[in-house]
Amino acid sequence: DDGQGGGGELDGEHSALCTWHLPDFTKTRARQMWSKYYEVGGYECRLLVYPKGDSQALPGYVSVYLQVNAPAQHTPAAGVAARKLGNWECFVSYKLSVTHAADPSKSVTRDSWHRFSARKKSHGWCDFAP
Repeated sequence: DDGQGGGGELDGEHSALCTWHLPDFTKTRARQMWSKYYEVGGYECRLLVYPKGDSQALPGYVSVYLQVNAPAQHTPAAGVAARKLGNWECFVSYKLSVTHAADPSKSVTRDSWHRFSARKKSHGWCDFAP
């Protein structure tokens, strides 16, 4: 980073396993659901789920997306996020799973890779699982 908030990249490999339990998922009336944020490699990541599918999903399908937000810059003195980088990107290889608690044979896992950026913060599947 040039210190001017222009560009930024965090180098290295980072890995995390984040679990989000959605009790009574099939009974929810919410159009969309957001997970809490998880910090992975300095980036704030969360999941977006459309239980009944988003506007592009086939009927009966769940839509699932990963969202990656700009890394927070930390000020050593304050130890808190001071500002967000204005122009950033990161390459992510990821795997998402929807686990069916009652019948594990109905669980679905998908993996992908994507270059997230200030302009393209989310990536996933409109037809993740029936």
